[in-house]
Amino acid sequence: ATFGDVVAGATVAATSLPQYIAYAELAGLSGLRGVQTSWQPLLAFAFVTRSSTLSVGVTSITAIMASAALGGAEYKELHGEDAWAQLLGAFSVLVGVASWVLAACGATRLVAYIPGAVRTGWKLGF
Repeated sequence: ATFGDVVAGATVAATSLPQYIAYAELAGLSGLRGVQTSWQPLLAFAFVTRSSTLSVGVTSITAIMASAALGGAEYKELHGEDAWAQLLGAFSVLVGVASWVLAACGATRLVAYIPGAVRTGWKLGF
């Protein structure tokens, strides 16, 4: 790794840290859990791809949707934050497996039917 790579990595880490905290809180977890669990997927991604430009991470809408779909506030109140974190983890794995199955079945061909302007908006983060 060059000095520029180290600086780039440190910059991304510094700017991503507030996101990890905020997204964990949007999902109904403490910000600390967001920091504690953010590095494992990124490390795994580094070993399974050759892309130097692809960015991977959770988004605010993902955190909100997971919390809403699973009844986050009620579940956390009844069972505690540790149980809620375990449920979110299991849900995340299930979503990942479903994504792999859909890709294996050729669902990626459906992207051709999404208007170009919408795909551009997703790429730009809108």
